Amino acid sequence: MDIVLDFDGTIVNSNRSKQQAIDSFCLSHFGQTFQSRSKLPPRLYNRYQQAEYCKQASLDTHEIRSLDRAVVSSYSPHILDPGFFSLCRFSRHYNVRLHLVSASEQNTLVSICSRIGIAHYFTTLTGTSNQFLKHCAFFRISSSFGVHPRRLLTIGDFIHDYTESEPYGFPFYGIYSHDLSLQLPNHRLYTNLLDLLPSLRRKLASP
Repeated sequence: MDIVLDFDGTIVNSNRSKQQAIDSFCLSHFGQTFQSRSKLPPRLYNRYQQAEYCKQASLDTHEIRSLDRAVVSSYSPHILDPGFFSLCRFSRHYNVRLHLVSASEQNTLVSICSRIGIAHYFTTLTGTSNQFLKHCAFFRISSSFGVHPRRLLTIGDFIHDYTESEPYGFPFYGIYSHDLSLQLPNHRLYTNLLDLLPSLRRKLASP
């Protein structure tokens, strides 16, 4: 059995701090935030799309790098899920590989994981830069490590984590978020990774 985790909202409770960093950047550079211009949820758009919406033009190289630095600096170890290290101990004890697949850009994901000291806990780190490409990463992991899709478990807190998993045959475990509770009212959601561990142990013991 292998486990694939989402990053923001699953391993780290970073959605608020990351959005604040994006808002602060947009406000200081373009005089407005995405939420001040649009009624759409910011989480549906990555930081570059939000910034370009505020600028009403493409970002230049300097702006992209400045935005990346602002987002990376918003992360710190204290926002890690309280059950993350318990999950790491579980994975070592049962010889379960952990993988990280995020819609973040690859270089940014690696930088953040290195910054908060968790990169070495994962067998693979994958930034897809797109919520709708996660299933491709799941299939690559399944193929590379010879894991049947039903034994590749995915964990996330966003509806796209579910839609990129279950329809393709990867069992999905949901971490509670308001949006996910509305989208999946009949799906069991867990408070955090610590709350999820007993279910993972039962899954591990099943055929």
